[in-house]
Amino acid sequence: MNGNRQNCSFRFVRCRGFLKTKNVKLKTSSCARAFSLIELLVVIGIIGIVSTVVLFSTNRFNSAVLLRGLTYEIGLSLRQAQLYGVSVKEVTPGSGSFGAAYGIYLPSSTVGALNSSYPLFADINNNGLYDDGAASVIENYTIRNNFTLSNFCGIKGDGSMQCASTCPSTLPLGATSCTAGSISWLSVTFKRPDPNAIILTSAASGLPSSYAYGYISVASQNGTTRSVSVSSVGQIIINTN
Repeated sequence: MNGNRQNCSFRFVRCRGFLKTKNVKLKTSSCARAFSLIELLVVIGIIGIVSTVVLFSTNRFNSAVLLRGLTYEIGLSLRQAQLYGVSVKEVTPGSGSFGAAYGIYLPSSTVGALNSSYPLFADINNNGLYDDGAASVIENYTIRNNFTLSNFCGIKGDGSMQCASTCPSTLPLGATSCTAGSISWLSVTFKRPDPNAIILTSAASGLPSSYAYGYISVASQNGTTRSVSVSSVGQIIINTN
């Protein structure tokens, strides 16, 4: 049996699996493009136009805000004169003078002039006029930021309006007609016990006042205007539209 015996041997074969991968090539187009010079110039031009519009709008907005602030400042100077006028205020410390009226004075030299100023003054002799000299000046207000006092007017009870410069395109409250270049100064004063405004001009400088309103306008360099009105009963109206 040994002769017939067949030796059987077993051979174990370890099979190794191979992960086959394929190299994938990303194809790029030979026609890929960058910006051309013309396209770049167009983009730069659009950015420049947008930046200019934004800058112009910002400057215009800032100018409008400053002009509105100037309008309120003039209104506040009138209110300050009114407060001095109805209170017991000594003109200068130690003067013993408590009976003066107080107001503001606008001469025609301030119209259209850059950095012009106008005084808040004490009307010591109570005639409604700025005729007591520099000693009566309590404070000077200066119009800055390239804005100007563009006009001032007096409006009488009958609706006739007299202006230092041209007439407004839209007549203000109380006016039905207008005469341009007919006055050279405007004063608005207040005297206790009443808060009423005494409005005088070079065309009608005597008391009692015949004016129902005083009108003051300011302007920016681009022609935008704002105005302040004061009525004979002491109401101060600020127009910022």
